[in-house]
Amino acid sequence: MEKRHFDVRDLFPQSEPNACSEEDDVYAKISKRRNKRHARDAFPIFSTEEMNTLAHIDMESTQIQSDHSPSKITWKHYRSIGLKELDCYEIESSTNACDNKWKISILTDLIQKNRQNVDARIKLSRLLPCDNANKILIDARDIRDARLWTEIIKRCYVPELLNDALNVMNGDEQFYMMLFECDKRIDVLQAGVLKHPKSILLRKAMTNAINCIDQKQCFLYDSVIDMADVYIEADNSKDLSTADNVLDSTASNASNEFAMMFVASQPAIHMIKRLYNQLKCKQIYLHALMVHLLINGDDDVLNDLFCLHLHKIVCILNDCKIKVVFPVETLNNTDIILYIKGVKVDPMCVMPHGLRCLFVSISKHGMHDDESFVLCYGVIKQCVLDEQFIDEFFVMHRRRYFVDLMKAKEYWKLYTMQNELKFFRKADKILKCGVMHYGKEKKLFVLARSKMHYFAGDFVGSLSAIPKKMKTIRRYVVLSQMSVKMAISTIRNDLHEYKHYLLYAELTRNAGMDASEVYEECMRKYPNNVEVAVGYLRYIKVVDVEKAVELSNEMIKKYASDERMWYERFVIFRHSGRIALPVLYNSRKHVRSGLIDSEIKYYENKQVPEGSKYSGYYEYKRMIDMECNTLGICEACIQRMKQYYAHRIENDYDDGDSYLLLYGVLKSVPEEVIKMVKFFDPRNGMYWARVRNVVSAAERLKQGLEVMEFDMIRRSKVN
Repeated sequence: MEKRHFDVRDLFPQSEPNACSEEDDVYAKISKRRNKRHARDAFPIFSTEEMNTLAHIDMESTQIQSDHSPSKITWKHYRSIGLKELDCYEIESSTNACDNKWKISILTDLIQKNRQNVDARIKLSRLLPCDNANKILIDARDIRDARLWTEIIKRCYVPELLNDALNVMNGDEQFYMMLFECDKRIDVLQAGVLKHPKSILLRKAMTNAINCIDQKQCFLYDSVIDMADVYIEADNSKDLSTADNVLDSTASNASNEFAMMFVASQPAIHMIKRLYNQLKCKQIYLHALMVHLLINGDDDVLNDLFCLHLHKIVCILNDCKIKVVFPVETLNNTDIILYIKGVKVDPMCVMPHGLRCLFVSISKHGMHDDESFVLCYGVIKQCVLDEQFIDEFFVMHRRRYFVDLMKAKEYWKLYTMQNELKFFRKADKILKCGVMHYGKEKKLFVLARSKMHYFAGDFVGSLSAIPKKMKTIRRYVVLSQMSVKMAISTIRNDLHEYKHYLLYAELTRNAGMDASEVYEECMRKYPNNVEVAVGYLRYIKVVDVEKAVELSNEMIKKYASDERMWYERFVIFRHSGRIALPVLYNSRKHVRSGLIDSEIKYYENKQVPEGSKYSGYYEYKRMIDMECNTLGICEACIQRMKQYYAHRIENDYDDGDSYLLLYGVLKSVPEEVIKMVKFFDPRNGMYWARVRNVVSAAERLKQGLEVMEFDMIRRSKVN
């Protein structure tokens, strides 16, 4: 049905039509113009925008739905759906040639109108047969467009096209690398480097492609200069007037990398020095060049080195391994304390050479004060030292007792690691001198010397190191290793402190006797001492758990503010089969405890915060509770937990409980843990402190883990 246009005359009734009025002529002309406009709509006249859209359509991937064959798609319908919806059609592969005919016609027309239309040319080439497609591409080889030439290189490149390809105006570094893969001529890379002087990829490829060693060295020489210039251009806002312009950008790293390649090509030393001087004029000091020149004994470079930042000096010395003493001026112009606070080293490894030179220089110039020495020692104690460094570093202008103690400890560590008697003797001599030289600190040296002999297995020497007039519980600890009965009978007559009572009870227990009476006597003598009460509970919970419940009921009223009492009560209730979890909740009314909170989170299946010092215990408990570890710890858990506890030890070397937990994971291979215990000599830890007097490191780990697992691992169901 033909559409009828609106006529204003329809709004007014007319008795009879006027045959030839002026008004009729006007409306007739309007109607004629309307009809012409609608007639033109049947034929598509595309705008410039629509033509550009059509040119960018990927004709190869265009698909037409099966119910719309190309022959049925009229231009009017095509215009109605819009150019952007062309991708909704599917073309079956069997009829591609026929279906693509209309696309080829459009693209050909576009190219005829504008042969510079690269997109249309590429899309047309993908629709035509191979020979015709290649001709379409090669006919446009005079067009210097990287997209067109990328298509040519991929599909129909021949060596004769090289000159035309090198004339491309907008090729990136990947374009030249792709061209070089097809045509192995070095001219390609040369053109690429000229076009992209900042390209590290092209310069490296160029270096590898040059066979002549002289040409390679010249190219690397220029590359170092060019990349350094790139750095200066990129960072022209920096103050280049100082000698502390250490490169740390991508360009500087690339420049240093090319400098390493240049040095590796073994050029003459005068070429390296010339390159160094050329960069020095720009206030640029490359690591690779300075290392090589320092190894060759260049004093000028050494003077330049000490004008750089302390971190850069240390890094260069780490690589060149030359022995130097820092000038006083360099040390005075640097905040040494701030630098040392940021130093990180790998534990149980040889100290980096640069740090070694720095620490020795500080000692030689007498620049140590108490703070700087302690900070330096915090770094040093993590490293494996040698005899020469110990003698050179542990020196202060004003003799200090802690310097001698630390020096003796490092010699003791050398003895434990290398088992050479000379180191033991040196440590013993230092401690002997300390006993004679110091007054107030004399007891520290006496006990340190006795402890050293004790853990070396020389109990007689350990006992003789303690003067007879000196009152110390250490004497009975040493004596217990020689004869437990003698130690018990001797300490029985010297119970003047609660610590003596606790040791007396421990020795009695070790001798296989009942220590309950000793603890009860101590409780009567020290009724308000929580240490005695906790010690008694820890003993009795293993011997008689029911009696431990009764004691806990009495003690908790008196010591409700001590977290250890609540924790021991929880352990006792759990081992007795009683409802244990309410003990933890009840403790919150009386005490705030990270230990208790961690235990509650574990049973509520919540994550204990990693920053908590108790998180290591509960990771171990969770591992034990896993189904894969029912018959023993599986290999995957061993590797995971080994890494976890190694990280904890790295963060806190002095926490002995981390070593116990690591040993619990690696029960079959404890050698590496024993080595770590000997090296770091931890002193802290809730369970480690209870076994610190065990001589053998292996036995210390074993006994400590037994005590820990008794408390930590569930023996009965917690309600």
